[in-house]
Amino acid sequence: ITRLSAIGPPLYSEKPPAQTPQFSHFHGPAACLPPTARGCLSQPRSAMFARRLKVLLGVIALFTGVLLLRSAQVQIAQADRWRAKAASAMRQTQLIETTRGRILDLHGRVLADDEPSIDAAVDYRALVKSAAWVRDRAIERLRARMGAEFASHPRPRRTALIDAEVEQVHRDIDAMWRTLADVSGQSLEQIEAVCVAIRQRVQMRQRVVWYAKYRAAMRESETQPPAPWYRRWLLGEGEAPSLDSFEVRVAEQEQAHVILRAVPPDTVVELGKRLERLPGLELRPSKRRVYPRGDLAAHVLGRLAVVQREHLLNDPNAEDELKQYYYNDLVGVEGVEALAEQVLRGRRGRLERSANGDIDAVIDPVGGRDVRLAIDSELQFDIQRAFARPREFRDAAGHVDRWENLHGAAVVLDIATGQTRALVSCPGFDPNRFDELYPAWQRNEID
Repeated sequence: ITRLSAIGPPLYSEKPPAQTPQFSHFHGPAACLPPTARGCLSQPRSAMFARRLKVLLGVIALFTGVLLLRSAQVQIAQADRWRAKAASAMRQTQLIETTRGRILDLHGRVLADDEPSIDAAVDYRALVKSAAWVRDRAIERLRARMGAEFASHPRPRRTALIDAEVEQVHRDIDAMWRTLADVSGQSLEQIEAVCVAIRQRVQMRQRVVWYAKYRAAMRESETQPPAPWYRRWLLGEGEAPSLDSFEVRVAEQEQAHVILRAVPPDTVVELGKRLERLPGLELRPSKRRVYPRGDLAAHVLGRLAVVQREHLLNDPNAEDELKQYYYNDLVGVEGVEALAEQVLRGRRGRLERSANGDIDAVIDPVGGRDVRLAIDSELQFDIQRAFARPREFRDAAGHVDRWENLHGAAVVLDIATGQTRALVSCPGFDPNRFDELYPAWQRNEID
């Protein structure tokens, strides 16, 4: 603090200059004023500070009141609405697969149908090696193997056992893919391709649910009257919902997905004996497409195959969550299976669960419709059998050179109706064994 000394003789004191009181808060002419005059100068400043403080406190009180009113509106007046929104955000949807329609001949004989089978499916959390899921499996193994002894160990010892078992679970998951490749006769690359398709399926499902919630929020924001500017500013609300603001978790992230379809009974038994060392593997009931008459009218009926990217890009049901294609689905790719795909396919069901696991709503699946052909399967069979009879081929000398099945095609029309009663092409193939025999057919340059 600067100490100022009065210059010259004092105006109101007979004391020597050295004894003149020193005033540290005033400079210039104010320092020469009497104390009563200087007090008059400080009073307006104190009053001005008090007024400013009151204004600031009033603004703070106003904003606090607005926040309290908004809290009361959300928690009391709009409690049901926001409770419903929270429940909707936490709800998980699960798709229920449907059945495919049958293909029948002129007289109602079954040419293609779905029948029960067993699929080998793997939990998605094992496929992506979820850390929490792997740790839970490790603890389950330790408790099953050690019983009460595991809980009796001190905490550091239990942690060490869990860490070691987690590493073993990781090794078992890696070995599981090789096992599935060996028992199915496929390569490890083929199994990995299925895993990639499953990851893409789950991601696609997330995007579908994500976008559905986004559109619902957009519709709601369009139907509601615009909020006052001060409310949007206070709550930080934009003009419309942002797509990135919806974090979606779908049921498929906690479900098992098919790796091997229609596993033969002997393979089911073999895998069942090794389930303890195959983390996340499930052998579950399913359905498969079968053609009871084997190669009969195979070119007419066609077959099913795994959905490819072009099917997703050209999906006529892309706007229908329950009928659209997802990765790893099956789709008709040839013959009637492809031609009547929209009729045969059917429509999935949907199961909605709340955050606590209770079922909130169920939409039952709708099976595909049957398709009846004008083909007479018995006439078709007779013509195919005629083509299948070996024919002898002789050389120039008239000696039998070789025996081969006849190659060719035949069409039989009903003159009265113009309908096709038989449509034969030889050689044919058995669609039940297409994937199994396709590599050999590729090497056969003649047929």
